[in-house]
Amino acid sequence: MSKAPQVQLLNSEIVGRIAAGEVVDRPASVLKELLDNAIDAGSTQIKILLIEAGMKRIEVIDDGAGMGPEDLKLCTLRHATSKISSLEDLDHIHSLGFRGEALAATASVAKLRIESFQKGASEAWAWEAFGSTKGELTPVSLSKGTKVKIEDIFFNVPARKKFLKSLSSEYQECLTVLQNMALAHPRLAFSWNFLNESGELKESFECSPETLGERFRNLFPHDGELLHVQAAKIDEGVENVNMAFYKSPVSSRFKKDIHLIVNGCPVEDARLPYALREAYSGLIESSRYPVGVIDMKVDPSIIDVNIHPQKKEVRWPKGFSVASVAYSLLRPHLEVAPSAPQVSDQDPGLRSSFSAPSASTLFASTARAPAPHSQNTAVNSSGERFPVDNFRESMKPFVAKPSPGVALSVPAGRKEDIPNFKFSELKIVGEVGAAWIVCEAPSGMIVLDQHAAHERINFEKILLSKDLLRSKALLIPVEYTLPPFAHDDALQLVSVFEKLGFELSDESLKSLKEKSGDTVEFIAVPEADRKIDWEDLLGQLFSEIREDGNPEHWEAKIKYRIAASLACHGSIRRGQRIGHDQIKALLEDMDKIQWGGLCPHGRPVWLSFTHDWIETAFHR
Repeated sequence: MSKAPQVQLLNSEIVGRIAAGEVVDRPASVLKELLDNAIDAGSTQIKILLIEAGMKRIEVIDDGAGMGPEDLKLCTLRHATSKISSLEDLDHIHSLGFRGEALAATASVAKLRIESFQKGASEAWAWEAFGSTKGELTPVSLSKGTKVKIEDIFFNVPARKKFLKSLSSEYQECLTVLQNMALAHPRLAFSWNFLNESGELKESFECSPETLGERFRNLFPHDGELLHVQAAKIDEGVENVNMAFYKSPVSSRFKKDIHLIVNGCPVEDARLPYALREAYSGLIESSRYPVGVIDMKVDPSIIDVNIHPQKKEVRWPKGFSVASVAYSLLRPHLEVAPSAPQVSDQDPGLRSSFSAPSASTLFASTARAPAPHSQNTAVNSSGERFPVDNFRESMKPFVAKPSPGVALSVPAGRKEDIPNFKFSELKIVGEVGAAWIVCEAPSGMIVLDQHAAHERINFEKILLSKDLLRSKALLIPVEYTLPPFAHDDALQLVSVFEKLGFELSDESLKSLKEKSGDTVEFIAVPEADRKIDWEDLLGQLFSEIREDGNPEHWEAKIKYRIAASLACHGSIRRGQRIGHDQIKALLEDMDKIQWGGLCPHGRPVWLSFTHDWIETAFHR
């Protein structure tokens, strides 16, 4: 019988390797820690050199406060730091680094050399450490700041080294760290150079101190206009929020193109990308995300930054949501309140579907209406102030409570997307493939998706009309089993559905009140011109509700989803041929809606092909 293993203390070398695995997993993580130290040292200029994407060498040079000889000897020991000294300091962390692990962890798996000149000292000193070996202090020639050189990462841990990704992947990881840190500190000057093993320059970048918007555009250039929003003292502990986002049509397939910075540290928030995609609803395609940055300055005492080994996350106070803050600040600047579209009904061949019943407004005023006594304000890119409510009360969901007025997803001031022509004045060329309408404009060729165009017209009419919520009794009731999360709020949900044209049987209402069953029977639904799979749509609606735990917002979400579905089912179908008069009527109605760039599902309604583009395509 084998002897049971005994508990024993690990030696310092093993402990160092384990700690390094949490902090140092690739060159990019080492780079991030070195940049944290340089910024914490009060640097105004930081220079970075990477050879072979940091796998051969990482060099960071700053002009900060520097270290003296005694500090140099201590800085590569575990949990040695100048940034905190007491337990209370952990509740008020103002620095990027604070654990005192980075240099020690790096020195355990790489060759490290630090040269530093402490302000007010007479000379600079160098200190080396690699693996378990520590060097001697030696004087060097350095006039200011600190120079840290890391070479041969994982030279003594070949098993770890083989798990590194390809050179291009590691390069991209390092570039992402540099971009994020430069974005988080626009008042600092940054420059970096990437070299290959033979010393050939592969990538370089340099930026001087600038504003957040300027730095963001320099780092992530797009052909579009930036929207700036600032807010101060919006909630207890939230001192300032500064946002810069590209206006549509700029968008991205990747959530990582939404950057969040909290007290100078780039962090992640799982709900934020989806909240901002909702804010841009109707302005960008539904599968894409906006591109922008949110820089927040908060009281360190209200957040916990000590929850992730690489400081990629923070824990917020209960009831606070970054997603709600961002949504509520940004959304009002992405919409205008329209007047109801004037859609005529002259052509019965086309107009019959315009009477499709529906639901009302989408996220009517999207940001919550501020309390009359609220003194909190934000500033838009034009320097105008607008009130914002205390976010502590509206943090749970990222979709805000609708107001009595109606506001569609209309891009204010988007000259690049709002057509500079009238659809009714276009010369109709014809229809292609029973799907596309081709027109001639002075600038070139306009192609419309006939289904998407008609769908957008119907959608806006449905949202803006108050008398289209007509209930239609069903010959065969629709049975639906409520998901578990909906049981506690079943009666409140029923009330919302009844406002929108649904009706439950008396037996279903009784069972819900008595909590004796979870299957309900719908005996009436909103009237539609075409058959709708209500069981499938109900599933979609409950999925939407589950994502937003605040009952105040369920009605707006359900209305939008139903309006989109009814508009889709009541519109001209792909494969359905329409005549010249019907095309003409459709184009006239396109002029009367507020904005026809995207259908309710986020797909383009029309595309423009300029003469120049066509000539280039034909190599003219």
